[in-house]
Amino acid sequence: MAKTKYNIHLKGYVGGWDFDSDYVDFVLNKNTDKEVAVLIDSLGGQLNTALSISSAFRRHGNVRVHFVGMNASAAAIACKKKSADLLALMKVGGWLTAEGALAWGFVDELTDFEDESAPVLTDALAADFTAHGIPLPKMLD
Repeated sequence: MAKTKYNIHLKGYVGGWDFDSDYVDFVLNKNTDKEVAVLIDSLGGQLNTALSISSAFRRHGNVRVHFVGMNASAAAIACKKKSADLLALMKVGGWLTAEGALAWGFVDELTDFEDESAPVLTDALAADFTAHGIPLPKMLD
């Protein structure tokens, strides 16, 4: 299987130096009328940055987002999720598995890479969630 070449890598804190709307705008503007592949790996961050990135993706129109690892909060908003569906899910709370995200229509397809293992909620990750005010995952299907 050929490896995907990503034009944009968005990792870490949404709104941080590595997940910035100015960077997204710069890359999208360099790729007018071309498909842009985006890799997202983030537990969230600033809502205003996520909304700005989401708007930029919609304006560009030809963006394919690939989520890896655990993604939450503003990272999920940065992709092109429908607001009504997102609000309904937020009222329920919890976290979705990849299959659950597919069932809710938040992703178009699931990929299966042999060299990627499923994320594990380690004690260190749970402590990081708690330190940043992120509730521990309650998996929803």
